[in-house]
Amino acid sequence: MRDPEHTTIHTLTQTITWKISQKIRLAEWVGLILAFTILIVFALYQSETVYPVDLVNYLNAARHTFQGYYYLPTWLPLFGLLARLPLSAAWFIWGTLNILGFWFAWRVFGGSTWAWFTATLFFVLFYGQITGILATGVAIFWMALRRDHWLLAGIGACIALTKYQWGFPLLVILGWLAQRPKRTYFLTTCVTFVIIGVCLGLYPEWLTTFLTRYNLYPPNDQASISLWRYVGPASLILWGIPFLLPFDRIKRLNLLFLATPLVIPYFQPHDLLVWFAFPLGMWPVLSNLTFVLLSYWGLSGLRWLALFPLLLYIYHLVSPSSSTSLLFFNFAGLATPRMFVNRDRTFDVEA
Repeated sequence: MRDPEHTTIHTLTQTITWKISQKIRLAEWVGLILAFTILIVFALYQSETVYPVDLVNYLNAARHTFQGYYYLPTWLPLFGLLARLPLSAAWFIWGTLNILGFWFAWRVFGGSTWAWFTATLFFVLFYGQITGILATGVAIFWMALRRDHWLLAGIGACIALTKYQWGFPLLVILGWLAQRPKRTYFLTTCVTFVIIGVCLGLYPEWLTTFLTRYNLYPPNDQASISLWRYVGPASLILWGIPFLLPFDRIKRLNLLFLATPLVIPYFQPHDLLVWFAFPLGMWPVLSNLTFVLLSYWGLSGLRWLALFPLLLYIYHLVSPSSSTSLLFFNFAGLATPRMFVNRDRTFDVEA
């Protein structure tokens, strides 16, 4: 009999390919239509007081004004093109890329339908954030790595590393899960470094002025949900616990994945959208507390959203160690070791 963990990893490629090729369901259509409707309203009513704050910072960075821009400069050529357009048009195009990017990752990882009806997606579109596109980078990295396509995996890694503070640990976690030959990891890393190196060569001032900009205009961490702000490096214990207890590798990966927003020094709530691409059931709905928290306590109230990954972490920590109950087993689409089942058909992954 095959080891369940081996079966899970071995069949991921087949299962994910099947999921992506499925027809769009009604709930999926509703989510997409709602997202695009919200985006169109934002773009139509763009004004001096209603505009995508983060996207404006991105467009300014393309003009070599890097104040408030701390991401890797890999996107600056695209921002340069968008900067030539009216802001409302750039907002719509950028929002469309985010919606489609999240949709792709959501399909790859088997996310819950509830992820489409969250304040997190709403604010990613409103602020002109990049998180939906980064979710695509994570998905491309994973799919390409599983197929040993190191070129595509490197491109996906570059996209995900735009927000390197959480992109890097997330890639390490998925890379550990993939279990590919060392050659694949080496070539993927080379591609990633080459692309980033070329971009740094095109925009050298991004690197040379980074520390100055960081000290003069530090990122606004008022809404950061990381526990680092309260306990400092002691928050890393959440990464350490999986290795201190006798868990199997899959369970350790689940816990590392869920702990990442809590242990890195800086994590904004809208970046949870990447986590919502994974099968988390109804948990993403908790992010709708954003509307209440903002109304009463402003940005600092959003720190309470740390309860979302923290409660999930505790849940997985105390749950049975059987792989069939864990996140990374489920995102393979395998409710049981042999079958992927949904209401439309049963797919035999070992056929």
